[in-house]
Amino acid sequence: MRVRWNFERTVHQFAVHWAGAFLGVLLTALLLDPYVRLPETGSLMYWATAAAFSAVLAALNVYVRPLMYLATLPLTCCFMVVTLGFGHFVVGAFMFWLAGQIIPPIYVESFGWALLGALITAAISTSVSWLVFRRGQAGGAPPREGGNGAGPST
Repeated sequence: MRVRWNFERTVHQFAVHWAGAFLGVLLTALLLDPYVRLPETGSLMYWATAAAFSAVLAALNVYVRPLMYLATLPLTCCFMVVTLGFGHFVVGAFMFWLAGQIIPPIYVESFGWALLGALITAAISTSVSWLVFRRGQAGGAPPREGGNGAGPST
């Protein structure tokens, strides 16, 4: 079986995930204002920082996170089992904090606030992705041969 890479689909998926992260970052900065801060609201630097932070966060979650899990596979597996999956949130918070270190105009006070910010951003990003990709599937596949698509015709 040969797998084909579809550039348009990859760009579309990244754009949707970036848009979800962008909305999540804006909401996070609004809700956690003194602890997670962007530059002055409404300024060009505000929008540029939010866009750059979202892009870095999406890239870290897409590329670095899986490599980190793979490199520490036995430790990661044990950690996830012992923490009953809470370790995924800790890794997400680390990615959020790391993105804040890469994009200096954003301020994240502590790891705890990074955890809360990562949870809010992930919830919004997941919701946006679900809505976009679910709506794309709403039309469904074309009906099968022989009728209304309700199953094999008799």
